[in-house]
Amino acid sequence: MAFQVPPKDFEGAFAQLDVFPHLVTVYNCVKLYVAGTIDECTMELFGYPKEKPVLWLALKKQRYTVTLFVMQASTEDKDVIARGVHELFELVKDRILDLDATQFIASDFILQNVRKEFDILGSHPFVTCHDPYTMFYMTDPQRKRLMTEEITLPDGFSFVELDADRDVEMTTAQMLYATGRGDVEQARSRMKNMPTVGVQHEESGRIVSFEYNSGYGHLTHQFTFPEFRGRGLGRAVELRLSQLVVEKLGIAPVKQVSRCRPRVIAMSKASSFWTTYRDYDGSDHLGYYETFRKEEGKVFQNIEN
Repeated sequence: MAFQVPPKDFEGAFAQLDVFPHLVTVYNCVKLYVAGTIDECTMELFGYPKEKPVLWLALKKQRYTVTLFVMQASTEDKDVIARGVHELFELVKDRILDLDATQFIASDFILQNVRKEFDILGSHPFVTCHDPYTMFYMTDPQRKRLMTEEITLPDGFSFVELDADRDVEMTTAQMLYATGRGDVEQARSRMKNMPTVGVQHEESGRIVSFEYNSGYGHLTHQFTFPEFRGRGLGRAVELRLSQLVVEKLGIAPVKQVSRCRPRVIAMSKASSFWTTYRDYDGSDHLGYYETFRKEEGKVFQNIEN
């Protein structure tokens, strides 16, 4: 039987959610919410089954953008996952029906079952985002080595903290999936509440490379302006932000890289600081960001930028 965890018991669920890396996204969602680090949403938490849950759903009703349904499992038993998705859907389908759009973040197999439930529901027939990703994380030895590393930049560049009010328009303008003011305000909230890293070109004063955190603490939106690429700025930003994630958020650095960006995936695989999240059979874990809508809308397509 699927069940809902009352907010007062979120912290008590940490021990069950701390299955790394299989449940890391759900765990981070709940941990940062309980800590008050993210204030851009309300949060609900569901699990399956009641005894020894292995499938979890964190429902993030975001203030500025689409509501997120983050689902992860600590088992690869397909029968258990299929039953669990159905039971969880029964618990939350009234919430889904109240929404014009929902975005699910989950593994390929979980989403296969989610799609079946949407077909039965018949309420959200339009898919406007179907973005596959590979997940990378840092193991404990990698984190320990990271924290001893001195991250340096080429001459003429320096690290700065992003200023949410000054820099949010500039950074959001480089965001492929941004659709309006909601994305700007959401980014502003995250920049204010979580670590950020920018690289300033000292001669011009411009921020030429940057990265910050998603609403569940994963590294997101790493960008270097084209004229400044090839100097190692992106790598330096990523590693410096990873250090801050460990220091200030107390969680492991994690990133989900779109498979539409094979160059970034290849660089991540080649890095000694990142470990590819793999399924039990040794294959790279395939996850998706998938958006379901009641009405037809613009279809998002990720690219290598």
